[in-house]
Formats: sequence, structure tokens, C-alpha cells
Amino acid sequence: MKTEDSPIPPASTTAVEAAIVAAAIDWASERTINDWDEAELAKAIAAHDGGWPGCEECDHDCDEPCMPHTVADVHAAIDSRIAQLVHDGKLHAHIGYTPPAGWKPVAMPRTRRRAVTIDDELTTSFCDTLDRTRSGRLMAFRDVSAERNRQDEQWGGTQHDDQHNAVEWVNCISKQLHRLCNKAERRDRLVKIAALAIAAIESGDRLEASSKGGA
Repeated sequence: MKTEDSPIPPASTTAVEAAIVAAAIDWASERTINDWDEAELAKAIAAHDGGWPGCEECDHDCDEPCMPHTVADVHAAIDSRIAQLVHDGKLHAHIGYTPPAGWKPVAMPRTRRRAVTIDDELTTSFCDTLDRTRSGRLMAFRDVSAERNRQDEQWGGTQHDDQHNAVEWVNCISKQLHRLCNKAERRDRLVKIAALAIAAIESGDRLEASSKGGA
């Protein structure tokens, strides 16, 4: 029988380390790299986790269909992300920093600011008078569109998406559906699912147009 003076056994170091590693992997799978520290941590996690051979039944939690990759592939993607941030002026470069060999910046689309027209004012007025259902729907569409943009930035856009077939898209969406049990993250998860469905539609439309000789 334990007494009040009996020492409380410490938690297993191995169990604590495993929990930390699992949390770090979850963080990395949902995170877009935005600074040097995050890049170093993501590289360390990738080195610990190892390469991914890819398989139809994979349970690797990510926002896109899983693709085989090595640790070197992940590190190269992180280096490219950092180089793009530096190029765009969103991250200060260290003294002596040079981008990866052969890296080329991704040109961001240029937008021209135009004068506010009467149509803009009418549109704003229309949105202000929407009932709660339609207004909420517009907000949902806005969030799904923002998530699609985030996915394109993280994964490379059309070049990446068009590598996947319908089965891979279904498997990816199914993985997200299995994570809907967390009520706190349910809306965010549904936004991801909707954005992935749109990505699959867009990719399918492009491939169909290409097969017919379209642009």
C-alpha cells in the first residue's frame, strides 16, 4: 500500500517523447511554413518521420492525396517555400543566404485596382440585405475559396493536382471525413473537404479539356 510519503512514479520518458513527436507531426501536416524556425522544425520532423512510400490504404493525415516522397523531397519543398517568402519580401534573408540551386520564383498574378462602380455599390447593398441563410452561404463560399488558395500555395496548384486520379481524390476526402468527430474542428474540416472537392472538379475539368484538345 502506498503512503503519503511514497514517491509518485514519473511518466514514462518514452511515452512523453512519443506524444511530443505525434503532436509535432500533426502540426507539420496542417502547417504552411512562414518563417525560419518553422522551417527548421518541419525539417527535423521530416527527418524523424522518414520518407513515405505511398499506398492506397495510407493513413498519413494530409490535405491532399498522399504521394511517395523522401526526406530530401520534403526538405527541398521547405527550402523552396522559404526562398519564395524571401523573394516576395515576406521573410528577411540571413546574411549570405542564397536560394536553392535551380530554384525559380513563382510569379504572383498581378491585379489592378479599379474604381468603385455603381455595380459594386449595388452588389454591396444586395449582400447587406440578404437573409441570414444566403449571407451565411456567401461566408462559407468565401472560406472555401480561401482554403483552395491556401492549398494551391502549399502544394503547387494545377501541376500537383493533375497528377491525381479520381480514386486518389476520393481517398483523400474520405480521410478528412473520418476526422469530423472533433466538434471543435468540424467547420474547418468541412471547409477543407469542400475545397478538396472543388480541386478535384477543377482538375477533372482540365484533364477532360486537355483530352479534347482544349486549352
